[in-house]
Amino acid sequence: TDPFGYVVKPYHKRELAAALAMAMYRHDADRTLRGMERWLSMTLGSIADAVLAADLSGRVTYINAAAEAITGWSRAEAIGRPIVEVFRARGGSAALPVADPVASVIERGVTFHLTQDTELVTRSGRTVPIDDSIAPIRSADGEIDGAVVIVRDRSAAKRADEERRENEARMLEAQRLESLGVLAGGIAHDFNNLLTIILGNVSVAREMVSPTAAQPPAAELAPLLDEVNAASLRAASLSQQMLAYAGRAPRRMRAVDVSRFIGESVELLHTAIHERVSLSMDLAPGLPLVDADKAQLQQVVMNLVLNASDAIGDRGGTIAVRTYPVSDGSRRPAAV
Repeated sequence: TDPFGYVVKPYHKRELAAALAMAMYRHDADRTLRGMERWLSMTLGSIADAVLAADLSGRVTYINAAAEAITGWSRAEAIGRPIVEVFRARGGSAALPVADPVASVIERGVTFHLTQDTELVTRSGRTVPIDDSIAPIRSADGEIDGAVVIVRDRSAAKRADEERRENEARMLEAQRLESLGVLAGGIAHDFNNLLTIILGNVSVAREMVSPTAAQPPAAELAPLLDEVNAASLRAASLSQQMLAYAGRAPRRMRAVDVSRFIGESVELLHTAIHERVSLSMDLAPGLPLVDADKAQLQQVVMNLVLNASDAIGDRGGTIAVRTYPVSDGSRRPAAV
């Protein structure tokens, strides 16, 4: 009957009064404890985070509604089952199973956090990105009685983070297209000049070798063809630089002399800046080579010059571009 007190006959009134007082005290304490348990169960059951508790043997002693929903295990099925069956985690790029973290927490007595890329494998085999913490449960005297696992579903946060990265990528693409628009007018002018050289020299050479014309000496044709070749190479180089800046050139890492690379890009840089802005180049010779993708390096240099040109605006001024080697004493020198 689970009584709250006893009296042994024959008893005195004082013994009866003491037994009644003790029974009432134990009854009140029991009612308070049960009320606290109900309150705690309601609180844990209503929070959004999943909560699981395990005893020293690693078996589930508590699971709230959120944990039932995210794991796919009902309370009746989970209670008494090894927690590694209910809380199955995997992480890392290889999605390898995570060793029993609850056992580690119980053994060491410290709070444990899994890595950010950890996923929970539900009962049906579906994976859910999670944040979690696993902490020891201690008794009043400080002894470890078990562990509590708190899990938060990161699906919405992960989607928001992916959307943010996509928006940033679209914004960067829009900025690059805008800067390409700024370059378009100057590039068209330079290309027109190069094509004029090519077409003019080809036209003259064509007249010199027409059936009605006398056969011209090679000395007269050679300079014309040399100019055609040089203009064609400059046009091709300009096209490659534009492709690199637009991100359409294939990405290839190679050893690059930064000074030489910037020197070859001067024509494109002059095209991008305002008419009242000039470029001052101080490019150190013989810099240590850097391992870089020329397309990305072209974007960095172009963006720096364009930003400087926009900051100067119509007031006019000079943009100084300088390269030099630096070293912190512990690593090989690098170009700046």
